[in-house]
Amino acid sequence: MSELRDLKWFDSLSLRDFDNHAVLAEIAEVFKAVARLQYGLNESVKLQSHYAELLNMYDHGERIQFDTSEDWLQRIEQIRSRPKPQ
Repeated sequence: MSELRDLKWFDSLSLRDFDNHAVLAEIAEVFKAVARLQYGLNESVKLQSHYAELLNMYDHGERIQFDTSEDWLQRIEQIRSRPKPQ
């Protein structure tokens, strides 16, 4: 599976479906795709943090560096929860 597909089918599964090898194979592919996406996000956050460090050293800025992708996602949520300017 080269990309995540629409996962609405997952909501309609019953316990009997888990005896079906095709369903289990599809679920395994979804987990692999999610793992690849998580890896890509983690690597992207590492790279962003490295660039922030380099730029801060260059211009003495105060760019935020994140230790984990979870830290980055929490920051995104903080930004989204700010009141919108009028």
